[in-house]
Amino acid sequence: MGAAPRARTTPHANGVNVTVVDSWGLANTVVRRFGGENRAWLADSAVSIPILVTMAVWGGAGYTMVLFVAGINAIPDELYEPLIIIRTEELFNLPIALSNLSNAIVSSPGSMGVAMAASMMATLPTVVFFFLFQKHFIKGIALSGIKA
Repeated sequence: MGAAPRARTTPHANGVNVTVVDSWGLANTVVRRFGGENRAWLADSAVSIPILVTMAVWGGAGYTMVLFVAGINAIPDELYEPLIIIRTEELFNLPIALSNLSNAIVSSPGSMGVAMAASMMATLPTVVFFFLFQKHFIKGIALSGIKA
């Protein structure tokens, strides 16, 4: 018979192993540098859970940034054209006007009520549309469900 198969580990698990588990890991090296002793980081749940959560979040951050960049690059140039051509505020569409209004709030915090009213007016058509056709939305959701 051959040797037993080796367990495969994920890059996150390898990163945790190199960073905190071993006595020669980065975390224990820093602790030793400041006069402390090696610590079993993953043996204490008060420390291990935040370490693993941080590693999981940090591991997904790169993928999220790739999605954001792909989304920004997918915006067609014709959507930028009005921002370049239109210079008068009277011709701005609603999202651009709300964006400018939020910039004005930063400079004068007393106009928060105006921003809230404008945001409400911007979302009101969508809410009214939903309430008018709520029966049809719910029916569509019910019909598209997976049957057992």
